[in-house]
Amino acid sequence: MTKIRTLKGANQSDIREHNQLTIIRLIRDYGPLSQTEIVKLTGLSKAAVSVLIREFLERGLVEPAGAGQSSVGPKPRLLRFRGDYRYVIGIDLSDPHYRAALVDLRGQILEPRISGTAPHDENGLLSTVCEIIDTLLDRAQQRGCTVGGIGIAISGLVDHQRGMIYRSTVLQISDMPLQAEIEKRYQLPVRVDGDVNVRLVAEQGCDEEDWTDRNVIYVYVGTGIGAGLYLKGGIYRGQSGLVGEIGHIPVVADGPTCVCGRRGCLEAVASWSRLPELARELGFNGGREVTAEHVVRAAYAGDPVAHAACAELAANLGEGLAILVNILNPDLIILGGNIADAPGVFYPLLRQNLSDRAIKPVGDQVELRFSRAGADAGLVGTAGLLLPVILMEQLTG
Repeated sequence: MTKIRTLKGANQSDIREHNQLTIIRLIRDYGPLSQTEIVKLTGLSKAAVSVLIREFLERGLVEPAGAGQSSVGPKPRLLRFRGDYRYVIGIDLSDPHYRAALVDLRGQILEPRISGTAPHDENGLLSTVCEIIDTLLDRAQQRGCTVGGIGIAISGLVDHQRGMIYRSTVLQISDMPLQAEIEKRYQLPVRVDGDVNVRLVAEQGCDEEDWTDRNVIYVYVGTGIGAGLYLKGGIYRGQSGLVGEIGHIPVVADGPTCVCGRRGCLEAVASWSRLPELARELGFNGGREVTAEHVVRAAYAGDPVAHAACAELAANLGEGLAILVNILNPDLIILGGNIADAPGVFYPLLRQNLSDRAIKPVGDQVELRFSRAGADAGLVGTAGLLLPVILMEQLTG
């Protein structure tokens, strides 16, 4: 793992908070670690690390984890993060069928989960979200878990600073101040963010490599298509926080009509729901109700028509990925959503499309892989969203 970049040009309070969060994340994501390892990774002084570790131990954020290995001198004391220090109520509203659960601060889900269909009106959605929260608060109390916050992943355009849903075509909601409404009812920190950014946070937590000096693009391919950008140390938000609407980049001239009203948008030609349509257009015979999963299974089994449909979807998606690669020159592209369930079919197709369509040598250099957080990324990422909030509340309260 590379050395973590330190914060410069900030006041002492900001530097202290940055160092606290950096060390906690190191122990959480890469622990157990010794104080010596933390000093090497952060570049902070031994005294500064010792003071912060003592504070974490007193607050119960970390705990001893035995002794490490040493060829010379005493064995170092190891420290591990206490994921169960607090729990987050995570709610994933990235498609019409919501999922929710208690999630600890390491991103571990406490079973069982809650699932159902989200209403397509503001009052109904708020009522459903509150019912979910009430159920999980009761469950947490029964199990002796302390809830430290509520995190909600939303498909659509979201102002993450205010938790305002500008527009969600999946939920058919617009201009809804969801975070403010939840905060009125519960005395807990609440964070509402776009589902792709929440999934991006989950992927960062699953990666063994530090992202401080990496440029990473997470592309979600499901009912819709969206992207999250992690650029040199943090999520890139843009001026208004509305980044990543790549689904409406035109890639196919005179292609199918998109939900936005234009033709040939990436979402219209490369979303998961487009795959069965492509298969039918090519003559795939899979019965009356062909699904994307039917097509993928047939492609794995060697069906040439099913494979051709997957190849066309990959070609369309590859056009969009090549545009991103040419503009941003990322180190890594992560593909999540439904497409991540079929890497054997889509990886070679997309790898070839990137090499063919992106400029040389950028298209060949970029690493391409599928989600490691999997289908739970929309829940797991809520813990990462709330970690800084909960940490600062506990250390300054």
